[in-house]
Amino acid sequence: MEDRDEYVAENVFWVPEDARWDKLLAAAQKPDIAKRNATIRKLWEMVKEEAVYIPLHSQVLAHGMKADIDMPVHPDNAPFFKFLK
Repeated sequence: MEDRDEYVAENVFWVPEDARWDKLLAAAQKPDIAKRNATIRKLWEMVKEEAVYIPLHSQVLAHGMKADIDMPVHPDNAPFFKFLK
């Protein structure tokens, strides 16, 4: 499936063929560091042109508490102990 519009219609991030993993891996193995970095930079620019938001990391917030404890958790994954009920 190489149709960009089909990916976008399903809300799936589409990566241009020239910026895919095999190209990145080949670029990373180049012995000339300057050429390698330039190629990787070019591939990264291609990816950034396709997306407004690129989720590089998404952490699942997992907290377990007893049923009789009520304590809010901040979005940065830090429990608010001072509001413990």
